[in-house]
Amino acid sequence: VLDTHSPIEVVLGFMIGIGAVALFHRALVARPPVALQARWLAIAALVLVAVMHGTRWPIEDVVRNLTALIRSTLPQCA
Repeated sequence: VLDTHSPIEVVLGFMIGIGAVALFHRALVARPPVALQARWLAIAALVLVAVMHGTRWPIEDVVRNLTALIRSTLPQCA
């Protein structure tokens, strides 16, 4: 019923994900930590809520269309 990935695709995706995490970790360890002030995150969240209040983003339709485009363009993804 569902289009699922093969075991090889799952293992390859897992390996790519682990590799990406390792690269990000290496890049972050090399730099000193940056102090993040929670009030700026709270202000950004409040602004986002105020701007987006009452709106709806049809993200499912966008993802469905993007998936259809990828499948029609790249036959190996079908």
